[in-house]
Amino acid sequence: VRGEMKDLGGFFRAIRGSFAGRRYKHEEIVAGETGTQFRNDTNEFEFLGTHRTYGRFSGSMGGWVLDRSFAATGEEALSPPVDQTGAAVHLYEEVTFHHATLQAGGRFDYASYTPLGSDLPARDFSTFSGSVGLLIQPPAFDHRSSIAVSVARTSRYPALEELYFFGPHPGNFA
Repeated sequence: VRGEMKDLGGFFRAIRGSFAGRRYKHEEIVAGETGTQFRNDTNEFEFLGTHRTYGRFSGSMGGWVLDRSFAATGEEALSPPVDQTGAAVHLYEEVTFHHATLQAGGRFDYASYTPLGSDLPARDFSTFSGSVGLLIQPPAFDHRSSIAVSVARTSRYPALEELYFFGPHPGNFA
């Protein structure tokens, strides 16, 4: 489900949001018998708000939330059942001058994993990614060319599959 509102009169000139609920299940049949069962259910929500231009400033901010429940049972169970929650917030701003634009953005992510019915430890992670850039449009080129310089730092937390899988999956050798 997605929705968007534009031309708003308040701080945000536009907002956009989405919700995705996924229910995945499959069974591997071996010699007519159910061998391994997989279930992967997720609920995901995203929000993005673009704020009005204030002087030289324009930009957007948003957030993301995830709730995931993964389980594999049977002979080829890949991991214990694991519940995952995650959230993120991000901000992007531009400061515009006649021949230059300064751009900056950042994102903070948090994830938490809880294995169920196992002695494996629960884990949580916090990461930050950010960037700063400068876009210059020299007057001599009449705004037909630009020079861009940027610096970025990014990170990600490990995926559920990287933390808790028991090893390669014999069905796809991965």
